[in-house]
Amino acid sequence: MNKISILVALLLVGCAATEQREVEPPKLEEPVAIDSLAIPLPRPSSESDAAYLGLADVEESFHMDQIRARVLVIEVFDMYCRFCQGMAPTVDEVYELNLRSGFGDEVKMIGIGRMNTALEVSAFKEKYDVKFPLFPDHDLSITRALQAQDEGTPHFIVIKMAPGDRVRVVHTRTGAFEDPEAFYDDILERSGLKKE
Repeated sequence: MNKISILVALLLVGCAATEQREVEPPKLEEPVAIDSLAIPLPRPSSESDAAYLGLADVEESFHMDQIRARVLVIEVFDMYCRFCQGMAPTVDEVYELNLRSGFGDEVKMIGIGRMNTALEVSAFKEKYDVKFPLFPDHDLSITRALQAQDEGTPHFIVIKMAPGDRVRVVHTRTGAFEDPEAFYDDILERSGLKKE
């Protein structure tokens, strides 16, 4: 049995053991600036993930401001969270909507595996066929830099990219959502992008 298979088995056991958490209503906050240089991310191991983010020339690590996009949608998840597991197909639908919308080059998506190792994140990506890049955050350094350490999972952060090393959080939301199209339209509206 390989490591991924063992992790998938543990995921199923963890799923059954996870205590019930109530899904919180949408959380809206005033836009806040984040220092993107305080959030180093490892270069994606997949060439297609690196190309998706516009990081073909990056060799080791990068910062969010290097992602070629006007808007970055971040899902903070935990591979053992059953709500994150249940939301995976819905979040993937948002990714597919974005590709079909004409904003695929301007809006990018990534996932941050809160308290998850690279192996756990890889197992989650494989099991739920996640199409966008996922990054481990075993020590919570990324989650803290995003000011999301006290939020439940899944937690969504919409960031408007800006020149230089500052980016602006224009929307956050904790918990599941049922309508991918409404969620995606909300992302575009809050980011100042218009749907044609």
